[in-house]
Parts: sequence; C-alpha cells; structure tokens
Amino acid sequence: EVREKLNALPQKISEILYFKLETNCIQSERHSDLVLISKFENQEKLMIYQKHPEHQKVVNLIRQYCQHRSHRALLEIPKSF
Repeated sequence: EVREKLNALPQKISEILYFKLETNCIQSERHSDLVLISKFENQEKLMIYQKHPEHQKVVNLIRQYCQHRSHRALLEIPKSF
C-alpha cells in the first residue's frame, strides 16, 4: 500500500520533476524497504511538496507502518536544485 501511494504522488503534485521509487534488494538487519529519489526545481517547490496534503497522507501511512517495525530510519539527502 505504501508503494502504491508513493507512486501516485507525481500525478497529484505538480512540483515533482523526477520521482523514482526502488525496492532495496539487500536483506540485512539494518536494511530499508524502499528508497525514494526525487527532484524539485528549487527549495520552495520541495517545501510545497512536503506540506502537500497528499504527501502528508503518505507520511502518516509510513509512520503507522514504522511503528510496527523494530527500528527504521528515514533519511533525506538534499540535492542541488
């Protein structure tokens, strides 16, 4: 369900320039399930995306998902615009 909701975001949020969702193939105790790579025109467009109601729905879904896991991390790496 998380994957489907994430993949639907580019059709709902026009600020997204590039959006790629990958599954992590490394199985280890500290692995991540999904990796998201996205690009925005500038910092302002990124902030619009982060506050967008559709994005917030997915954020809440991911939070619920992570509550049922022993330990998960969310890492955001800013790229140059």
